[in-house]
Amino acid sequence: MANILAESIDKKMASESLQRSEEKFRGLLKSVSDGNIIVNSFGRTGNVNKMLEKMTDYERNELVGKSVELLAPDRYTRHK
Repeated sequence: MANILAESIDKKMASESLQRSEEKFRGLLKSVSDGNIIVNSFGRTGNVNKMLEKMTDYERNELVGKSVELLAPDRYTRHK
C-alpha cells in the first residue's frame, strides 16, 4: 500500500514539475524580442510568439497545426 502511495506522490510531483517547466518556457518564448516558432517532428507548427505574428502578418491560430512551409517563400517550397 505504501508503494502505491509513494508512486502516486511521485507522479503528482513530476506532473507539477512539468507544468512549472512548461509555464517557464512559455514565458521565455513570449519575452524574447525575436520571432520564434516551435515545430514538431512532422513539420507542423506547435507554437509561435507575438513577434513572429508581427513579422509574418499571421495570427497564432492561423499558424498552429499548419505546415511550417506556410512561412517559407515559394522558391523554397516548389517541388521539382
